[in-house]
Amino acid sequence: MIQDRLVLQVLQTLVSSLPPALYLVLLSREDPDLPLARLRANNQLTEIRAADLRFSPSESAHFLNQVMGLSLSQDNVAMLADKTEGWVAGLQLAGLSLRDQAAPTSFIARLSWRWPDMGLAWATTRPCLSLRLNNSSPIRAAC
Repeated sequence: MIQDRLVLQVLQTLVSSLPPALYLVLLSREDPDLPLARLRANNQLTEIRAADLRFSPSESAHFLNQVMGLSLSQDNVAMLADKTEGWVAGLQLAGLSLRDQAAPTSFIARLSWRWPDMGLAWATTRPCLSLRLNNSSPIRAAC
């Protein structure tokens, strides 16, 4: 969130008087203190929220079974989609771990983490991971 009042005033002025050919992209975890309602009403704002970035159940199934080459049942896909909340990075980490599993259903059921608890930055900045499920077996992810 923008803390400096001067920076916020400059940004508010810029947003209020954008020329038609200029596009401004803002990324934020919280709505900035800008005239968003006016921009929405004038069809000058495109918002992409977290829900827009999540995979649907059918997209999750396609990614896991077609792209990653797994053969998971719809129930297994649904469990993974629930645990990862449809975030592709979480689906990919789980999919990499499932490649060597003879019993994917029990493996998925033992997954104790949920995607928001992992933290997107933590998961995406580590090329190699070693997590523990119920303090017993490691999850392996490719580098």
